[in-house]
Amino acid sequence: MNKIFFAMVSVVSFSCQQKETETKKLPSEIKENTEISSPTTSVKNDNLSNLTGFYEYENTDNPKESLFLMVEKVNVNTIPDFEGFSWEEQNENGETVQKTLTGLLYGTTDLFDDAREGYAPGFFVANCRIEPYESNSLQLSLKLEEADILESPVRFPIKSTEEALAKGNKKWEVTTFNISQDYFFEIKNPKELLLKLDSGEKSFIKRK
Repeated sequence: MNKIFFAMVSVVSFSCQQKETETKKLPSEIKENTEISSPTTSVKNDNLSNLTGFYEYENTDNPKESLFLMVEKVNVNTIPDFEGFSWEEQNENGETVQKTLTGLLYGTTDLFDDAREGYAPGFFVANCRIEPYESNSLQLSLKLEEADILESPVRFPIKSTEEALAKGNKKWEVTTFNISQDYFFEIKNPKELLLKLDSGEKSFIKRK
């Protein structure tokens, strides 16, 4: 009888030790799961105001072909015939106003001319509409006409084709494009937007 009692105590003791050992593993398991989330994990586009600013994709091989994106928050009544996404905010006078995002894209024809070979790209600055897309991305809608494409890079503070031409830039005569296209930017974090292209990804870093 004593032997049986001793055996039962040993089994209970062993089970308790095993349960305690398993319980002690939980903090490390939680830590491992926590480490899966990193600062580079995509974030949601809930607060669009945080995304305003001046972004740069730096082309280290050819700096003059770097890309820039200005994201601004504006009142919808400043945009003629506005259609698209907007949200409500209170202005400094306590009035409720409708806000939306707009952008200026400083780009090159390489964004839509995958077959370029043997000639330099054209350059442009263009107004674009920016809207949230799914939970962690932005959709940028771009429209360009042939006359908007120029020979030399366009840089801020120039904000239009007309202004660039007045500063001495010239129309690009290599080939013709009329573009109406959407581009998608993943929000990696409040200071980085990742442009998704068929040819790969381009990281735009917020400079100011």
